[in-house]
Amino acid sequence: AESISNAQDLIDQQGITLLEPSEATDTNAFFVTQEFSDAEGVTALSDLEGMSVTLAASPDCDGRPDCAGGLTDVYGIDIAEILPLGFASDQTYQAVLDGEAELGLTSTTDGTLESQGLVLLEDDQSIQPAQNLVPAVSSDFLAEHPDVEEPLNALMAALTTENLTELNGRVAVDREQPEDVARDFLESEGLL
Repeated sequence: AESISNAQDLIDQQGITLLEPSEATDTNAFFVTQEFSDAEGVTALSDLEGMSVTLAASPDCDGRPDCAGGLTDVYGIDIAEILPLGFASDQTYQAVLDGEAELGLTSTTDGTLESQGLVLLEDDQSIQPAQNLVPAVSSDFLAEHPDVEEPLNALMAALTTENLTELNGRVAVDREQPEDVARDFLESEGLL
């Protein structure tokens, strides 16, 4: 809400109207293998304090407060090396699965982790800023089609981080068609 209010003048200048934010968030997150989690008793980032790890992540992760910088400064994790393999890329997953890296970078709505034997670690010191989903609509379009506001607000109210992750998994892992998954969700929530 604070970042929206800070940007309100720019949003208004661009002719954009923001509708109701969802409780669902899609933020950066870090994962390990289930095997590593079980063996080391690691379920939260703070459990890695004092450990030296290799991180598979996007090239811009180095030093960022929501990435390697925060892992070091806030959590006290020694990042021995950053493998610049990408955000939630196949190479990043594989590096962690192969043991080249202990830690990988993805998002909180990554629906592929469980099927790969990977688990998210809790960001228990909150280095990730809240990134709630919020519809941004052309103000002119909204003036011409005011009937779109209510269904979009209803959709935002129905979405949670958990069900968004499940929906992503149905597409990415189960190979269901996005339009089928979307229709099923909308029908199950009484929105269609």
